[in-house]
Amino acid sequence: MSNIFAFGLGIASHNNRGEVLDCLFPNPLLRPDAELAKLCDQFNGATIKPDDVSRLDPDQQLAPAALLEHDQPLVCVRLTEDRAITSTAEAY
Repeated sequence: MSNIFAFGLGIASHNNRGEVLDCLFPNPLLRPDAELAKLCDQFNGATIKPDDVSRLDPDQQLAPAALLEHDQPLVCVRLTEDRAITSTAEAY
């Protein structure tokens, strides 16, 4: 069983140096149940293509359809515990 404290898929804006300025996570999860945690486990990168999200999450439990219409990669944040943030994406 997965140990997920919080999880989110969203979009990020970046500055000219490629640094994350802010993020939007439309369906953030806090302490997801076992079924959703298992789904979250499939997303193990910092970014993921919208097409991959559609394939892995056809019921759109983690990301609404409007988010998947973007051409840019989505930001994936998974926290295993309640701790201090280490990135801008984790702050959102």
